[in-house]
Amino acid sequence: MSRSNASSRGIGETGDGQGPAILHLDDWLPYQFSYVSNEVSLFLEDIYRTRFGLTVSGWRVMAVLGLHAPLSAKQVAEHTAMDQVQVTRAINHLASLGLISRRVDSADRRKVVLRLSPRGRDVYGEIVPYAIEIERTLLSPLTAEELNCLRALTRKVVERAHQVFGRGGDDMEGAAEETKDTAQETSVR
Repeated sequence: MSRSNASSRGIGETGDGQGPAILHLDDWLPYQFSYVSNEVSLFLEDIYRTRFGLTVSGWRVMAVLGLHAPLSAKQVAEHTAMDQVQVTRAINHLASLGLISRRVDSADRRKVVLRLSPRGRDVYGEIVPYAIEIERTLLSPLTAEELNCLRALTRKVVERAHQVFGRGGDDMEGAAEETKDTAQETSVR
């Protein structure tokens, strides 16, 4: 079946009315987002692992701290959509490399806040131009109008993901049930 025919099918439809639904990864946006993210991460990892000893998780933590510091480990996990164990391991590794600092929050002495250290800011400053250039290269075939549209649509999808999957989101349970119900209705058709 051609891509255009696959795209015109409803979600969960096999096209022949027989058997279980088939997931066509080339048309499934979460797969496409994941593919692009993984390709970019692998490319960047070659740079930051070799030069700075960083992991993908470590770079994600640094990228978030470079923009949003000071943050607690819990806040880093929320910003990166990483689980707490991954974040803790990344933080410990970054601290061992001298790339972040941990301080007790003066406003809430029970909380530890994280920031890039001076060395961490230098490393961040060396990696960011590569990340920006990768994005520019990936998006270069798009017109300004297409790029604006892509950014707007991506923001909507990210906002919806926060609603559906966000940790502690008010409508997470309802949105998850809605998603399950829709998937079940589609597979019954």
